[in-house]
Amino acid sequence: MGYVNNLVRLPEISAQMQEMSREMMKAGIIDDMLQDTMESLDDDEIEEEAEEEVNKVLFQITDGLLGEAPLAAGKLPTEAEEEEAEPELDDMQRRLELLKS
Repeated sequence: MGYVNNLVRLPEISAQMQEMSREMMKAGIIDDMLQDTMESLDDDEIEEEAEEEVNKVLFQITDGLLGEAPLAAGKLPTEAEEEEAEPELDDMQRRLELLKS
């Protein structure tokens, strides 16, 4: 028993445990502060303000021409149109393979 007590060194372990407890408390406080900061940055208001600023800068850079640009005339293909294009694509791939051989 005495040999085990010499190996354990209770005062030394106690001091290390107290130091570890303090460091863990600091880490917890720092973590809480970081989380609070990150939550405050996730506001939608900030995103809207940033978007407005970007639009202002783009307007200034393009001398107001950006606001006069027409909208895109085309539209995205629908799923039905994409499915119709698949057989054509397969046919083209088959022709390509014939040309390669």
